[in-house]
Amino acid sequence: MPAKYLKKHDVEEYSIHRTGHGIGIGLHEEPSLRYDNDLILQEGMVYCVEPGLYVPGVGGFRHSDTVVLRKNGSHQVTEYAKELDELTF
Repeated sequence: MPAKYLKKHDVEEYSIHRTGHGIGIGLHEEPSLRYDNDLILQEGMVYCVEPGLYVPGVGGFRHSDTVVLRKNGSHQVTEYAKELDELTF
């Protein structure tokens, strides 16, 4: 989730998870997609974008999409529900 969105909704303190990670032979590989990684993503890289919010004593939520970086942007591989009411139970 973009930092501006988290700040606007006053939930910054609950975003304690990296944004995502690379996918290759294993499922959790470098690069870690997080604010302190200055790696430049390159065409052909496959990564998981999985922002999350975790509220102590209440619960958490994390949404995950797998994407491939292409020359003209990203291609989303996964097809999951996008609306909050479809993602909660």
